[in-house]
Amino acid sequence: FASMASGLGSCCESIRIFKDIAKRDPAWDKLGNWGLELLIERAISSNMSPLTPARSIMRVLEVVASGVVSVDGVGIRDPCERKEEDVFQHMSAQDRENVTFVAQEMLRKIHFR
Repeated sequence: FASMASGLGSCCESIRIFKDIAKRDPAWDKLGNWGLELLIERAISSNMSPLTPARSIMRVLEVVASGVVSVDGVGIRDPCERKEEDVFQHMSAQDRENVTFVAQEMLRKIHFR
């Protein structure tokens, strides 16, 4: 994971910021450290151009707000498992809905301040 994340600009900074958010907000804390790191890495790596730290945070919020963590969302496959396992399978449906809602709310506050 470190080799993949270190090559992405502002990935490590975004992980630090979201880990701090997870300490303060119970909705984000439910993702867990591994799920949060993998989510951030995949969100940033899916963009075609390098992102600034502020744009990286917005990108992660956009991905979560779009429903990737939702029960009926696509989820994120755990690369360390041989079987197709979602890294968020430990979360209840309510936890998934909560983190999606919080991401949507944070994104709205950024765009419409």
